[in-house]
Amino acid sequence: MRKEWLLPAALIGIVLVAFYYFEGLDALKDPAAPAPQTLAPPTVIPVPPPAPVSKADTDPAPRDGTIVKCTVNGKVTYSNTGCEAHQKQEKLALADSAGIVSPSRAQIDATLARSRRERQTYTTGGSQVMTIGQAETNSAECESLRRHITWLDAVARQPRDAWTQDRIADQRRHATSRQHALHC
Repeated sequence: MRKEWLLPAALIGIVLVAFYYFEGLDALKDPAAPAPQTLAPPTVIPVPPPAPVSKADTDPAPRDGTIVKCTVNGKVTYSNTGCEAHQKQEKLALADSAGIVSPSRAQIDATLARSRRERQTYTTGGSQVMTIGQAETNSAECESLRRHITWLDAVARQPRDAWTQDRIADQRRHATSRQHALHC
């Protein structure tokens, strides 16, 4: 079976596709057909003016940390602006703690008393701790470990692959464990 007709048919198809692409389907329409109707200009619908805004809606958040508790039908909401007219309103004053919880007065007094006792013990020459002997023999190794850890920290700050970073972390862990064992 010969397929000599396939190439001319493909070429004709390509020409038709190109013609439709560049000329569009408008070229195939009947020229006697009526032109499409143009759309009427859009009509303008008047918009009523916006409802007046209450002062509570326009007031910025109070700077003194005041929060308003609004209650209506047993449901409570909190806001930094005023409540609507039909809601029960109660003002709450909050202190800005920036996320820090203040200690109680008892904790503050206990800390001050301990600080006074420590200061008094130090000035009167109370008990003093002194290391004898072992620190002298370990001081060279402690200094070496301190320098090695400093070097490992500097190396770890450089871009490295994960395996190298893990190896550095293991070496640092070993060095700090040795420091603790020597009481450096």
